[in-house]
Amino acid sequence: MNAAAGELNIVQKKRRLRFALAGSAAGAVFGMMSIFGPVFLLFLDQLGFDKKRIGVLLSMFPFCGLMAPVIGPWLSRVGLKRSFLTFWTFRKLAVLSLVLTPWVVNVWGSSGAFGYVAGVVLLFALCRAAGETALYPWSQEYVPSSYRGRFSAMENILVALLSGGASFATARIIGADPDLSRFSITFAIAFVFGMVMVVCYSFLPGGAPQRSAEQRENTSIIVALRDPAFMRYLAGLGLVLLGAGIGTTFVPLFMTERLALTAGQVLMLQTIALLSGLISSFGWGWASDRYGSKPVFVVGLLLASVYPLGLLVMPRAQTSTLPMAVALTVLVGIMSPGWTIGSSRYLFVSMVPAKRKTSYLSLYYAWIGLVGGIGPLVAGQIIDLGPALRRTVGGVIIDSYSWTFIIHIVLVGAGVWLFRRLGDSGAMAPMQFVGLFLRGNPISAVTSMIAHNRARGEMARMRTTESLAYSRSPLTVEQLLGALDDPSYNVRFEAIVAMARTRPDDRLTDALIAVLLGPEADLSVAAALALGRIGDVRAIEPLRQTLLSEFPMLAARSARSLGLLGDQQVAPLLMARFRDELNLGMRVAYASALGALRVREALLEILVFFRQVQGHRQRWELALAVAQMVGDHAGFVQLWRHWRAEPPTAISEALSTIARRYLSDPQQMESAHVLEEAAAVAADGDWAQLARKLVKILDEPPMRTPPNTPAGIILSECQTLLRESALRDEYILLAVYVLDVIS
Repeated sequence: MNAAAGELNIVQKKRRLRFALAGSAAGAVFGMMSIFGPVFLLFLDQLGFDKKRIGVLLSMFPFCGLMAPVIGPWLSRVGLKRSFLTFWTFRKLAVLSLVLTPWVVNVWGSSGAFGYVAGVVLLFALCRAAGETALYPWSQEYVPSSYRGRFSAMENILVALLSGGASFATARIIGADPDLSRFSITFAIAFVFGMVMVVCYSFLPGGAPQRSAEQRENTSIIVALRDPAFMRYLAGLGLVLLGAGIGTTFVPLFMTERLALTAGQVLMLQTIALLSGLISSFGWGWASDRYGSKPVFVVGLLLASVYPLGLLVMPRAQTSTLPMAVALTVLVGIMSPGWTIGSSRYLFVSMVPAKRKTSYLSLYYAWIGLVGGIGPLVAGQIIDLGPALRRTVGGVIIDSYSWTFIIHIVLVGAGVWLFRRLGDSGAMAPMQFVGLFLRGNPISAVTSMIAHNRARGEMARMRTTESLAYSRSPLTVEQLLGALDDPSYNVRFEAIVAMARTRPDDRLTDALIAVLLGPEADLSVAAALALGRIGDVRAIEPLRQTLLSEFPMLAARSARSLGLLGDQQVAPLLMARFRDELNLGMRVAYASALGALRVREALLEILVFFRQVQGHRQRWELALAVAQMVGDHAGFVQLWRHWRAEPPTAISEALSTIARRYLSDPQQMESAHVLEEAAAVAADGDWAQLARKLVKILDEPPMRTPPNTPAGIILSECQTLLRESALRDEYILLAVYVLDVIS
């Protein structure tokens, strides 16, 4: 679709995204060194504010978001971009004013400091709410939907890197014994990075004023309130954010008070969490673009909920506490981007209509502000109850902090239950998504996918396409499908072979059926082989069609694959084509398929044809087809492999095994002795003498079978030819194999 007049196309938008990434990176430093990092909570604690007051201050940020539906239409008319840049500038100035807090403390004391900080936080929160109310719908304009997952991943990576660096720098500035002047330094540095962010965002497109009547109508939140899917999404989101607000707001204080960690160690853990996200962010973004947002954010949320559970059972103030906290932080740092990236993409791509983005996102922002504000207030109240909530259950201490973690776990579980009822067009189910990483070798799959995407030359693309099959992981399906459309014939052929070797998948089967019925007969032959090997019964009907192909190789390959698939209904057609076909190779293929299907009506005709064939490999294929009429495929192949390695030993041991079975019956002792004599002759490699012994053995009463049975027909044929001194290996092996089956 062409871009509207004056609007940037997708390529132009992607080029401008570097400013958004740079702005986000600068904003990450600003947040980590000011309001949104552990440093702010430690700053409030340093001022001597109790948990209730801290909870009130922290709740201002989300509660101010309640004004979003009211100011959203006005911001849209003024211009989303202009509004965002204006309020974001005032927000940075509010943080800069925190530098004056030590002076306020000296002049007005702790009570005056609380009033001053509360005023600054309120101003900051109002500007933040107004700016983000404009930013959410604006970002839907400048970030292409098809690129949303990858953009979020790259943003996460940059934010993690810069936040980690900022957290490390903050820890060095604050030190182990902080004072208010050191906090002022971090706020001043944060202001500088905040202004860099404003400058970067000024280069982004979109966000123009919207003044038409239709656009004013689209800013009404009534439309969003009437959308049941959106309301269900908000309900699930509310439960998750409420749980997170209760369970994580005071974690830094929990670590210092209960786990006996220092402020520097708490900041170090924050850095570790951010840097851990680097490992998985791009993978989560890639997965959300490929498999859909819903499975990514649901699975990511479930995995990230390990964090409150881990804090709940973690040993307190012990030598193992810090290492366990680091391990838990790394694990959750890897898992958390799944929720962040997936839920963001789901909101912008699946939930919010582009024409009504202001109304939907204003309601969204107000809602997350409400539940986000309640969380810290409730958490502060619970923690201040202190000793009244303390219990010990199974050696685990349950105190006021523990109850916040328990509530967190319960509310997240309820949110996941609601999210699972949401739709996501084209996305797979969450458990199906998890299954992608439980089948095959996901690490090998990822490395082969990266190599395949980077391959340029034809030989390199062929090698990497082949390697995609080795992991046997469903993660490589998209790459295999892409390779099937490669301009190079050789790469397309390699893709078909790889599809036959990897784990079966419905999409791969569908693609192979399309190739089978396509115009490239040589690729159709390869596709017929792959379909037979995969074993999907959906391929039967297409293979029946290509069985009638005018291309002999395709018809022969289709016959063999139908035999592998066990298509009994095609047997009459195979019989007819076997009888009418003049080409020797084609007749061998039909006979092989009839043998695999155990069409015993064809046995006599196959044996007659067997006498005429001279080709070494073709005769063994026919011998296998004949053997399958009385036994399993594996038994004959095992005997053949042993014979191929050591012919005398293979036949001798097989005859000795048969003889031992008859020795247990006194009435069959004579037959057993004849078999032992034949085994001794075979061990000496005397094939002419062995043939005479086998003819005699087949006259023994125990070996006589009804002449109208497959075993009787085969043994009769072998006896006739061996009596005529036709010392072909195939007949000796067939006779021994059938004797083994009937004994």
